[in-house]
Amino acid sequence: MLKIIKYFIANLSIKTKLVSSVSIGSFLITVFLYLYSSSEQNKLFIQYFQKNTSTLTETVKIAIELGASNEQYDALIPVFNWAQQDSSVKFIALLDDKNELIVNLPLNIDLNIPDLLEKAKKSSYDEQLYIKITDWKAKFGNGSLIIGFSTQQLTNLRQESFHNLSVSLTVILISSILLFSAIAISITKPLNKLINVLSEISTGDLTKRADNTEGSIELKTLADSFNLMLDKIIESQNLRINEFKSFNLTLESKNFKLTELNNDKNEFFGIVAHDLKNPLASIMLNAEMISNYFDRIQKKDVLDYITKILITAKSMNLLIRDLLDINALESGNINLEIEQVDISALINNIISNYYQRAANKGIIINEKIDTSLFVKLDSMRLSQIIDNLISNAIKFSPLGKSIYVNCTLVDNNARIEIIDEGPGISPDDIGKLFTKFSRLSAKPTANESSTGLGLSIAKRLTEAMGGKIWYESEKDKGAKFIIEIPKNLI
Repeated sequence: MLKIIKYFIANLSIKTKLVSSVSIGSFLITVFLYLYSSSEQNKLFIQYFQKNTSTLTETVKIAIELGASNEQYDALIPVFNWAQQDSSVKFIALLDDKNELIVNLPLNIDLNIPDLLEKAKKSSYDEQLYIKITDWKAKFGNGSLIIGFSTQQLTNLRQESFHNLSVSLTVILISSILLFSAIAISITKPLNKLINVLSEISTGDLTKRADNTEGSIELKTLADSFNLMLDKIIESQNLRINEFKSFNLTLESKNFKLTELNNDKNEFFGIVAHDLKNPLASIMLNAEMISNYFDRIQKKDVLDYITKILITAKSMNLLIRDLLDINALESGNINLEIEQVDISALINNIISNYYQRAANKGIIINEKIDTSLFVKLDSMRLSQIIDNLISNAIKFSPLGKSIYVNCTLVDNNARIEIIDEGPGISPDDIGKLFTKFSRLSAKPTANESSTGLGLSIAKRLTEAMGGKIWYESEKDKGAKFIIEIPKNLI
């Protein structure tokens, strides 16, 4: 039973507990006040009654002692009548020294003297009568005076007093319960608001805040502390979210890099499997032909086989160089030998190496190159860049077209342009330009090979030397690649 009561109390709301506590406390205090007040009032009434009866008795006694000296006891009746004007006097009896009745009032009352004397000895009250006895002494005699007082008036006064006290304390009890309940509700109202906010926050809504404008100073301080704690939690949460986002971005970047590396690996193996395997097979085939039929074939045919081997080996060498260059550029291990270079002479030298190859396709190379144009850069790397662009222009130009190579000074920058009359770059291919292993939709017009690394290497080498490279063209109107080496012209 006790456990049930404890469980029930533990699950009550704070407001209910406060109201219940105030109600029970008020009730207990009221009961105590009632019992205490009743006891004190009863004592006061008895004391007053005793004092009143004693005063009246002594007054009658004095009158008897004065009037009894002539033994005319009937003359005492006016005194008795006067005494009976007190509504509480029931009877008066005068006894002699032998306890014999001398006179009594009312005259018709039948008194049991021994019983009255016995009751007087006990000074007891009953519900109706209180006996008061005293001795009297006169010149010609003495005896006892017995007065019987009605206790009904005392009882009525006590009952009325207790009734009034009960009503007053009941009103006080109800008023105190209502007053303190109102105070308890006003105290718990801000606390209930705080509890409601906590409930909403527990569902994940961290935008809620406790009201710090109501309640006691303690509750306001608690609300402020709680709101500050929430702000700190949100701040910490945002910090963690930002850290998580940053981590995700880093992870995504690393994943992208891994994907890119994986694609590069696949491209690399594809090049090894195709672009190196087939040339090696061609070299092996031509070498076997020479080895197996050396004594049967003519010298002209041997030279032809050797030429094929040499061309294939050069192609493989260029491919390996491109792979090594792209790896060095991405790892940051590229070494540049910056020196003063005459770009005009360098470009003319490169163009001269392509006259025959262009002529084989009926392509004319037109050049417009400023003379004595000196720039600080790595001559070997610039040669590699220009060589790649001119090679591509020839590779993707249809038969009988023209190529234009221009080198001029523009705003103190050395500007090199390689322009062809080929198919140009399609919109789908523009995003692939200058990326590794890019395979564009345009195909070499004479089945030349392509690794897809040349433009990527050209862009990285140009930027490594402080320059920039870009593309201008429209589809079916040829391609135009532009290189600028800025700010370092001498």
